[in-house]
Amino acid sequence: MFDKNYVIYICSKSFMETEIMKKYLFTAFAMALSIVILVGCGESKPERVMIEKLEVYDDPGFGFSIKYPANWVKYEQPGMRFSAVTSKQGTQRFQKYDQDGVPAAMIQFSANKLEGGKTLDSVMAKKFFQPSIYSAPKKITIDGTDAYMQTYEFPLADGKFQGEIYYATKDSQVVSVISIETFADGMAVYRSQLDEIIGSIKLAEMPKTTGDTLVQEVEADPPSSTFRTMSGDGFTIEIPDNFSKEGGLYIGMRRGDSFIKVQSKEVTKDTDFKKTVEETQKKFRNAKTVKEIKIDGQKAFMFSYEPAANVDGEVYFAMKDNKLFQLTINWFKGEAENYKDIFQKSVRTIKLK
Repeated sequence: MFDKNYVIYICSKSFMETEIMKKYLFTAFAMALSIVILVGCGESKPERVMIEKLEVYDDPGFGFSIKYPANWVKYEQPGMRFSAVTSKQGTQRFQKYDQDGVPAAMIQFSANKLEGGKTLDSVMAKKFFQPSIYSAPKKITIDGTDAYMQTYEFPLADGKFQGEIYYATKDSQVVSVISIETFADGMAVYRSQLDEIIGSIKLAEMPKTTGDTLVQEVEADPPSSTFRTMSGDGFTIEIPDNFSKEGGLYIGMRRGDSFIKVQSKEVTKDTDFKKTVEETQKKFRNAKTVKEIKIDGQKAFMFSYEPAANVDGEVYFAMKDNKLFQLTINWFKGEAENYKDIFQKSVRTIKLK
């Protein structure tokens, strides 16, 4: 058995060794070293998913288009947003921005209608991260239109998390927001292909009338009040029947920031349930006080938090046998009436196996 530092100790039975014994010891050492190297390789971090080729996504609602890596996992919400992530594991890392993990990357295009007094400046002012980490806006050109670009980064355990975000409006009615984000110093790795992707962008526009025909945007429905049962690792849960599972999330077509997520992991019998919840709570943005509740008739905990300026959320925890369950619900504040009650009802349906 070798320790993590791969230090190998070989002790002989006596001071005087024969040449044959020395040969066997040398061979044993070489074999052991090769095993250690293999073990070390087996424990190496996941490899980065490179870009094999690019394809084009054309949005049927606002008519925007963008090249994206064909071998990445894509998520489509027509008339609203499109994103491509290196892998499903990468999608999960983008939910919590873990200190260490897969060297994921994501490309996302969202179309934002300028309604209710919104302007390009007000869209640019909304930041997911602390505004202080963003660079000053730099004026560039995208699709023959004036655009603004900002960069941002912060250190994590496996290197820098880096981002670029682009804003532009072609018709003063819809703002296109394109973001590119990478973990583990990935921006330089993809640079040449990212430049091609940015150069391929066709900005979003409000649909136009053609003759007597009105081309009208059809907005996706909010979550249905009719539920269907989904099964997971040690649980079942009822979700709106117009939601589907994408990258570990139960999500609808209307909003990418409003979803249900259930995770589970093995724990030891002596795990301090409440202490584990309180330690986890510290990792969430603007988390409130932990409260004791009941889930599936058993002791559970929950707290609310604010994952982004315009998004609210709640996190629930339950334990059964040696398994810890974490259930997260997020919803857009502007449509809380469509999401909050239904998501909380979904939480109450969870059954632990």
